[in-house]
Amino acid sequence: MLRHHLRRAFGLQKSRCAHLSTSVSPKEYDLIVIGSGPSGLQCALESAKMGKSVAIIDKSEEIGGVCVHTGTIPSKTFREASYSRERITLSDILHRVNVVVSSEMDVIRAQLKAAHVQIIPGKARFENANEVSVENGTVHREAMIYRGKKFLIACGTYPAHSPVVPVDGEVILDSDGILDASKGELPKSWIVVGAGVIGTSSQ
Repeated sequence: MLRHHLRRAFGLQKSRCAHLSTSVSPKEYDLIVIGSGPSGLQCALESAKMGKSVAIIDKSEEIGGVCVHTGTIPSKTFREASYSRERITLSDILHRVNVVVSSEMDVIRAQLKAAHVQIIPGKARFENANEVSVENGTVHREAMIYRGKKFLIACGTYPAHSPVVPVDGEVILDSDGILDASKGELPKSWIVVGAGVIGTSSQ
């Protein structure tokens, strides 16, 4: 289904999908994807398979999006690590989470490299309908301009906070905050608010 929609977006016929584009300069791409989570990653890889020149922009050099860093993979690793010992500290669990996340990032980078997808770290901002500027102080002092024929915005999500129930990082934490903790024992009991994939994996 994704490949079908991409063919329509690029105006391709099935028989033409194997031909590489040769008229694109180093800073111009057939597709620019903003966000390296599951949606952005899959679209970038499928488009590259169809012979398109593709770049993927993410504000963090730690690519993978919420799924890899604060969502599905950390929450499931969190749960499995807690079963491995009778007594375990939060530091032990977070160490295991970091190992798994690092391994997953290596896999993603290898996939993108094999597909010849350019990874561009930095914050993207649209300058017009066909150009984005990317700011990355660690690489370039000035914003770099990239031109794209098509764009996919896949910026991801973050935990919703309520002003009525402030997240203090001690008694009340969100799914991002608990992964930032560096010491302490796991609580003997806790209440998980929300029964989505992250909430159910954390129980």
